[in-house]
Amino acid sequence: MNVLPSFKHSLLSTTALATALLASPASATLLFGQGGDIAWTSPVLELNGSAHAYDPGSGMVLRLTDNVGSQAGTAFFDNPYVLGHNSDFSTSFTFQITSPGNPLTNRSDGLAFVIATSPTSLGGGGGGMGYGSTNPLSPSLAIEFDTHWNGFDLSDSHIGVMKNGNETLHLAQTNVPASMDNGDVWKATINYFGQGDLLVVKLVDLNNPAVTASLSYTIDIASLMGCGAAGCVNSYFGLSAGTGGGYANHDVLAWSLAVPEPGSLLLSALGLGMLGGVMRRRR
Repeated sequence: MNVLPSFKHSLLSTTALATALLASPASATLLFGQGGDIAWTSPVLELNGSAHAYDPGSGMVLRLTDNVGSQAGTAFFDNPYVLGHNSDFSTSFTFQITSPGNPLTNRSDGLAFVIATSPTSLGGGGGGMGYGSTNPLSPSLAIEFDTHWNGFDLSDSHIGVMKNGNETLHLAQTNVPASMDNGDVWKATINYFGQGDLLVVKLVDLNNPAVTASLSYTIDIASLMGCGAAGCVNSYFGLSAGTGGGYANHDVLAWSLAVPEPGSLLLSALGLGMLGGVMRRRR
């Protein structure tokens, strides 16, 4: 197993974070896991299926699946976010896929960043990676980091943009020039610009930074998630993974999520309700 060379996250204490929010109420960044303020065991995270907090000996991780076949796991931040037509968001996470195996074909299956309409959403395993397959999440958007080749896939290591839990239909996909289940620590960064409906995805192997992949795709996420004349619905941000005949440990080391309108969202996560009242009075 490869271990990422040590690095430090820039952190704000609870007090400093609250001060930053008061000074700049337009956006906030939530930090989960290693180096973050919110632990994987926090009650603001809804863990479903095979997902659980686990310490492999190098620090607590979010383990979405163990290296066991036919598993599906998801983890959602359980505060809702209303995705409007001009909404932006940015997220990044570091992940590590270890101990892969498959007695029949290539390994499986990969993990995904998911936007769904419930924090308890859980799809099927295998190629569904926790967002699709036997219990597809609809409506939903998934950005998958796929380690298993199926007939509808570009390769056995690719990034895909998927909707409504349909793992067979790629809205966009691009090849990753190395196996993502090689035990390295990878960083995925996803940015969405609501005014132009532009989704940008970047991936880098932090143990070998020359290995990168990226794609961009134009998609109206607000409409996909049900924003229409009657208004917009609550959406939830999360991570998912699945195994089938093949298997691997799918671990997320750290996750950052930057969203506008921080007040109730972030303050709820940090237990700062009283300060939230102060912020609301100031607006």
